[in-house]
Amino acid sequence: RKVQAGEIEEWLDGLDRGASARYNAVSILATFFAWMVSEGMRKDNPADKVVRPKLPTRLPRPISSSSLAKAIDAAPARMAAWLCLAAYGGLRVCEIAGLEVSDLQLDERQPRAHLTKTKGSKDRVIPLNPRVVAALERYGLAASGPVFTSLYVGGGRRRPLRAQTISAEMATYLHGMGVNATAHQLRHWFATE
Repeated sequence: RKVQAGEIEEWLDGLDRGASARYNAVSILATFFAWMVSEGMRKDNPADKVVRPKLPTRLPRPISSSSLAKAIDAAPARMAAWLCLAAYGGLRVCEIAGLEVSDLQLDERQPRAHLTKTKGSKDRVIPLNPRVVAALERYGLAASGPVFTSLYVGGGRRRPLRAQTISAEMATYLHGMGVNATAHQLRHWFATE
């Protein structure tokens, strides 16, 4: 027996969840049923007929400028580079983690970064704020390879840091400074300031 749209709606109503959770559940089901259609297991996608609630427009929640300045001023070199890339470059943690030394052109009249590991896998070239350049120079760049690496692993090679590691370390650092913010809120600051 095949699941129908009405059964999905009944199941969602029984969850007793808010609009955002319902919207996400329908999105997941729509993706699953689209896969079933593409594999020839179904002819239709019942989730397409389920009404998705309208979600309110979310406002940005940027870190305060004073908290950002406090965090950068007290940060060790690597953390300061991450904070500056997020706040003054608008980079996501996945983009910070994916940076290679060859992606950076710091000696140009207009320093820039070529982002290749981005959300949506779209290459972008962005100008770099002088504060980002100063933070990267303070951090010190290797001759090649990933900009931010883990400790040495077997054979003396370093691995690039994972985005989750950078995000967690930034949150721990900010909270340790008494700043109730996340890495993504630095990106919000970039967009609003």
